Amino acid sequence: MRPDDFVAANRLLALSLDRSSRPGADPDHRELLARFRTDPGYASAVRLAAEPLGLRVLGADPQLGLVLDTTASSPFSLRSDDLQRDFKWTSANERVIYGVVFVGIATYCFPTASSFSESGARHLTAVEVDDWIRKAAESTQGSAEPTGDQIGPEDALMTYVAEKAVSHNKGSDALRQDCTVYKVGRVLRWLADRGFMARDASDKERFRSTERFRLHVREVAANAVFQALIDATIAEAN
Repeated sequence: MRPDDFVAANRLLALSLDRSSRPGADPDHRELLARFRTDPGYASAVRLAAEPLGLRVLGADPQLGLVLDTTASSPFSLRSDDLQRDFKWTSANERVIYGVVFVGIATYCFPTASSFSESGARHLTAVEVDDWIRKAAESTQGSAEPTGDQIGPEDALMTYVAEKAVSHNKGSDALRQDCTVYKVGRVLRWLADRGFMARDASDKERFRSTERFRLHVREVAANAVFQALIDATIAEAN
């Protein structure tokens, strides 16, 4: 490990946190990322520099740069208030629905544990994800155990399907914001803005997952709602 490795390590972390920076377009970013991938000493310096910031390196993607995760105490951690500000939900039910959407997109892309070891993009639309979640919810009906004051995974799915899948504004093809396909599409666009999805150049309704998304989803695969969707869709297939 060279004396200047930590300076270069912090430079790579800064570039990786900057959503506007991509290795393909920035020679400095590309060179530092290549060092991380080929120089074990420098890679160790990057991981050590990340720790005090509450960051963890999940991987390195040639197109996106470092794939970073955050601890709960990290200043870069995404808070529920941040999501509320972005999605502007106005009720507890709407918050639950958006939570199901996030997990539904993840399980649609990675329906089995072995999916996480399979490289390549997953292609999806809001309509496809909505249908996936609704089929999962159908297979869980009547199987939920009482959860007291806490909402359980099956309850969350039932809250989701209580909303209309598709609803149009009067006299328009535009979707109303209170239907679930609109909400799924909104989350897909949010993910695309952050490098977790990429928009299809020829079809504005279709997205493809990125390596960043695969690595992040792998970290939350033990989430209860995630597992409920997995179990339900497996039951549906059988």
